[in-house]
Amino acid sequence: MLLDKASPLSHAPSRERLRTPQRHLELLIEPSPAELRRWLGAPPADWRPNVSILDSSAAELGAALVRRLDLARPLVVTGHQVEFFHAGVLAKTVATALLPSAAAGRGLFVWVDSDLPKAAALSFPALCDNEFRHVKVPLPACAAGLPIESQPALPRERWLAFFDELARRLPDADQTLLAQLRAALAAGSAGRVSITDLAEAAQRVALDALGLPPVATVTVSRLMSGPELRAFAAHLLLHARRFAECYNAAQAAYRARHRLRNPQRPAPPLRVEVRRVETPFWVYRAGRSRRRLFVADRGEVLELLADERPIGRLNVGQAAEVAFHRQPWPVEQAGWRIRPRALALSAALRLLLADVFIHGIGGAKYDEMTDDFLLRFWGRDAAPYACVSATLLPAGAVDESADEQLRELRRVRRDLHYNPQRHLAGLPPDLLTRRDELIRQSESLRRQRPHDRAARRRVFEELRRTNHELLHADPLQAADLERGWHALEQRCRQQMLLRDREVFFALHRRSELATLVSRLREQLDSSGN
Repeated sequence: MLLDKASPLSHAPSRERLRTPQRHLELLIEPSPAELRRWLGAPPADWRPNVSILDSSAAELGAALVRRLDLARPLVVTGHQVEFFHAGVLAKTVATALLPSAAAGRGLFVWVDSDLPKAAALSFPALCDNEFRHVKVPLPACAAGLPIESQPALPRERWLAFFDELARRLPDADQTLLAQLRAALAAGSAGRVSITDLAEAAQRVALDALGLPPVATVTVSRLMSGPELRAFAAHLLLHARRFAECYNAAQAAYRARHRLRNPQRPAPPLRVEVRRVETPFWVYRAGRSRRRLFVADRGEVLELLADERPIGRLNVGQAAEVAFHRQPWPVEQAGWRIRPRALALSAALRLLLADVFIHGIGGAKYDEMTDDFLLRFWGRDAAPYACVSATLLPAGAVDESADEQLRELRRVRRDLHYNPQRHLAGLPPDLLTRRDELIRQSESLRRQRPHDRAARRRVFEELRRTNHELLHADPLQAADLERGWHALEQRCRQQMLLRDREVFFALHRRSELATLVSRLREQLDSSGN
């Protein structure tokens, strides 16, 4: 099946435009804001896929989920892993807050608390001893191999000390949102605070401080505790073999279209074996690492496996009815958590919740595969999706030629060792004459005796010794060159360090965040393309 569109509104962003913004305060909004508003203004019946899910439909399950979460349509949805994310992710949150306002809808942010922590420390460039260095402040009690929802909630004081350390390391901390975030944390009522609580508080503080409407929030773990996403998961498990075939065909087609060599991109294929089939879900217990969820068809029951280990069963007849999924599955009652992997989560949110889904750059590229397997499996794609991103740099505008200068510097340094006469003055004439003669011998051997490796090796070694003597004929001159190059290298590295767009948004100056929001608001309100 070719990748096309069953709905006139489900247009993917232009892949050619999905490039990470490089400059300070640069934005990416694709497709145009006018197109996004057109999507939001269209009646949902014009495009919402009414595909069957068990004994219900995506439209019915989605309506029930909207009611359960106390939301309103049109619904703009985005999401991200639970972390202290950068300004590019904040930009799609801002778009999620601003876009529905004119249509009296809501924005929803989904926290993916089923993912692993991206890093065990918060890193950022900070001025130390008159130069910028990469500073890392460890996250309190972060277990790298455990999903976020399994990370322990910590006493409030641990997190207050963490923010105090961030402020101590950041010279202009008083101009950032750190103080407001710390105050919000100190004013809370809970004695223990999870990293999800903290990330959500940071987002809420930012939206409020920047004069933006709030967005509703929900975690993946909460979504999976209700009947709607359980029913979605059960539908894929009951049709696991056919779904895996559609999923893998979409993955292979994506790799062929974009000439990807890595078989794990854009997502690993699902294993299809004689006795069991891999599903697009994780399964794990609290405090344990994630495992892939497999199913084995045993006739009237589906056996669920965490990789090789059987963990429970689902009655096929019961699982085919949405009403069964109002209560936790037996395997959940036994302590196992079933969570969708990336593309399955995107598919569920776009089928059940979103009227428009806003991705970052990676998700916007990979959801091309999601559209493909939805078309193959259900014969329809899902809600349209867009891409919004932005870049804030720690020190604002920086020298964009730094990496080019560094490459040239490395070339010149290497050339000094092979051609010292190009860079050093006043070298001994006899050494220069010897070098010229050795070069003539080398060229003669290459033309006339190319297979005489021993002779060519002798000339090469002699030429290297001569270059070494020339390089050390005036060590002070060579040292002066090296000192100048070292200073240039340091300046280049400083500039490259300051091009880190991954810095937590609350570590940027409020004025820079306000400018970013102003530009986003202006773009999203514009009527042009």
